Amino acid sequence: MQLHFALGTAEEKAFIDKFKTAFEAGDKATLGSFLYTKGARPREIKNMKTGLTHAAGEKISKIELVDFNADDAKELNEFLAKRGKQVSLKPTKILLYGCTSLVGVQWVDLALKDGKFVIPVPVPVK
Repeated sequence: MQLHFALGTAEEKAFIDKFKTAFEAGDKATLGSFLYTKGARPREIKNMKTGLTHAAGEKISKIELVDFNADDAKELNEFLAKRGKQVSLKPTKILLYGCTSLVGVQWVDLALKDGKFVIPVPVPVK
């Protein structure tokens, strides 16, 4: 995964601002609202919420969006397939962020749904 910063679209900037504001405020409800949960099992939703919010309330030191490429898709699909899961929406971007209590940079895959960025929760393979 390469870390190239691009200015991006107004929608990308708005998403980053909203995510950062919610994260730093510890606003778990807003962070949870980014999740796209259609078809996902309750346990998977809970795990995604926990992972997304466990450091909420801290200051983000770095945040950016990068393009989701073919290598990322292959890696994600192989990872999920081993667990009997698949993506519910095709990711287009990766949100990278870091704060003091997190080791390294955290990331979540983002997809577009109805013109908005969402974090798709994996669903069972059908």
